[in-house]
Amino acid sequence: MAKESPQCPQCGSTNFEFLAGEAMSCHYCGTEFDLSTDLCPHCGLLNPPGEEICVHCGGSLGADTVDRMLSERLRTARQWREARQEVVRQQVAQDLLASQRRMEALLREERERLERERRAVAAARERERRLLIVFGVMVLVIALLGIGLGVIISLWPAGGG
Repeated sequence: MAKESPQCPQCGSTNFEFLAGEAMSCHYCGTEFDLSTDLCPHCGLLNPPGEEICVHCGGSLGADTVDRMLSERLRTARQWREARQEVVRQQVAQDLLASQRRMEALLREERERLERERRAVAAARERERRLLIVFGVMVLVIALLGIGLGVIISLWPAGGG
């Protein structure tokens, strides 16, 4: 391919405006070209749109079909990879959200478990307190009965008769 800028086959200008993809338009006459089909892969001449054989060297303009196919496959592979990366990003975001929800549920369950445990400990302490009160009252009653029995025995007339 030639290293210098191609010339427009219609007006000879070398000023082009690049359009989308590999398309370009002559700045002076407005003729639109597709570099993938109109630029000769052999001599670098820009051919009029629709030509199948280079008007300068006679080489086939379709000779770079394999290159175009590979280019298209690479572009398609790149688009597929970008689409796949987007899918992966979405999956990671969904997994992160699901993980967050699971973690929140686990934390909620743990708080509920701790609250149940706290209530159980408080109830056990209350039972112990009541048992201590009952035990204390029983000891007091037994002590009073012992004292009363001692007083009765000491006041009971001695000698049986």
